[in-house]
This record gives sequence, structure tokens and C-alpha cells, in this order.
Amino acid sequence: MYAYFNYIHILYILSFFVLLVVFYLLLKSKSQRTQKTVLLLLVLISAIFEFSDTFGYLKFGYRTLFYNLPLFACDLNIFILPLVILRTGKKEILNKFILY
Repeated sequence: MYAYFNYIHILYILSFFVLLVVFYLLLKSKSQRTQKTVLLLLVLISAIFEFSDTFGYLKFGYRTLFYNLPLFACDLNIFILPLVILRTGKKEILNKFILY
């Protein structure tokens, strides 16, 4: 898409921090249920993008699908995050996985 570490890449990284601050300010005064709902919706949006990226390769044949499966740790976090958000109590193992 773009070369690594050009202005597009740096703006993309900075937009994450801007969105993080915006969502913090919007959600800090909301109830716990509203916060969980918004976080789950954000994770669902990320999972939809991940599935569309993975299955978008089907037009090139079924083998390309297996070459582009989401098996990286950051991609797997998308599918583990709902467990962390919904589970109450101690989440020592899940929290360590997410930090990894």
C-alpha cells in the first residue's frame, strides 16, 4: 500500500492516539454497561475488517486464503478481547496475553 514510515504511516499511528483520547473523553462519564457495549462494537468492527481482509483473497483461489490467515498475535487479540471485556473477576492469563 504505502512505504513504511512515510507521512501516511506516521499519521495513521498518530490517529490511534487521537482516537484513544476521544473515546476516553466520551466514555469516562458513561455507565459500565455503555462502556462495555462501545468497546465490544469497536472490537467487532476490527474483527469484520480482519475477516474481510482474510476472505478477500478467495478471488485468487482457495490456497491464497491459507497463506493469508490472521495468525499474528495482534490479529488474534481481536478475537480474545471480547473475553477480556465481558469477563468479570481476575483475568490474569487473559491480561498477560493481551499485553503480549
